[in-house]
Amino acid sequence: MNPTIWSFKIASSEQFLPILNLYRACGKEMLAQGFANWGDFYPTETQIRFDLEHQHLYGLYDENQALAAVAVLDELYPNAYQNIEWIYPSQRPFYLHRLAVNPQLWGKSLGKIIMGRIEQQAIALKGDALRLDALQINKRLIHFYENLGYAQQGQLVWHGDAWPHPFLCFEKNLSL
Repeated sequence: MNPTIWSFKIASSEQFLPILNLYRACGKEMLAQGFANWGDFYPTETQIRFDLEHQHLYGLYDENQALAAVAVLDELYPNAYQNIEWIYPSQRPFYLHRLAVNPQLWGKSLGKIIMGRIEQQAIALKGDALRLDALQINKRLIHFYENLGYAQQGQLVWHGDAWPHPFLCFEKNLSL
């Protein structure tokens, strides 16, 4: 897919329902594939509204402005990361959360496109490291991040009782 036809921008609160629907469609598809980390409970409506209100939620849109993918990019240090020994501790890090691509568009390189745009945005905001986590049993997602140059920390974080499996932490230096 040609990345130039895609626009990437901060999502507006008027897009709450399409964003919620995209997350729920992803959750349903992930459940069908054996990953119970999203389902119909994550992200919560409160989390989505917070992300929209604070302008942390970004959307990737096609030429007709249809929502194709979303992600949250912020500088808010997750509590679950307290004990993680990052490779770049002195960097100004940004954190990626809740990346989701419309399941009807899976396999069309949109994950790679939105990750490139997220990295560009973090750099534009003066960030020089991007950190994220991925469900430990989702080997395809782990491989995806590694292919994009993310270093696996080898450390696990737990996000609470709703998730039966831990998450692996990843980091990428954006200043190279």
